[in-house]
Amino acid sequence: MTRYKPILLDQTPNELFDLNELSDKGGVLSLALCNGTAAIDVRFHSYYAYRKIDEGDALALLSDLASSGQIGKTFYCGTESEFVHWFREQGLGKNDDLEVHHIVIILLDDVIEILTPTLPFITISESRLSL
Repeated sequence: MTRYKPILLDQTPNELFDLNELSDKGGVLSLALCNGTAAIDVRFHSYYAYRKIDEGDALALLSDLASSGQIGKTFYCGTESEFVHWFREQGLGKNDDLEVHHIVIILLDDVIEILTPTLPFITISESRLSL
């Protein structure tokens, strides 16, 4: 079972967000998150893999998150992660020495998981979108 710990608490508001846009261009993974009051631009300038799933289909992950007693945040880091295990297995030993962070972003309708060597760059602004 993957264990989850909230991260970026000092950089992000303690609010729920929607995914407005996900872009994978030029090796940079960008996510535009928004709610009625704030917008968050999340950029991974380096990443190994990512996946996106509807929150209604991520019941096992959300159950693990609830078991950790850490539900209700947006950004998490997973440890003892099966996603990381899968990534290392796919590399047939090539990826065993890489530093890999399993970042999980919980949104109103989606769960996005990213394997990355570093934490993302976060920019917060006032939301210009109405939901």
